Amino acid sequence: MKVKLFGWLISIERVEDKIAPAVLAKKSRAQKAVKKAVGELKKEGAKITPSIVAKRAGVSPHTAKKYMQEFLVKL
Repeated sequence: MKVKLFGWLISIERVEDKIAPAVLAKKSRAQKAVKKAVGELKKEGAKITPSIVAKRAGVSPHTAKKYMQEFLVKL
């Protein structure tokens, strides 16, 4: 895309097109890790909290909580 700004012709690259696949891949990895951690904790009969799942899955507690809500209902 080319834009004219103050008489200068500037080419703008669509960065979103390059970032989106990386973001989706990271999200997918986090979802899989949280699902696996929740499954392991259920098998062990251990307490399931966002902080415990986060440590087991290697993600932040916020990310763990976000995906736990999906998987606890389904499991």
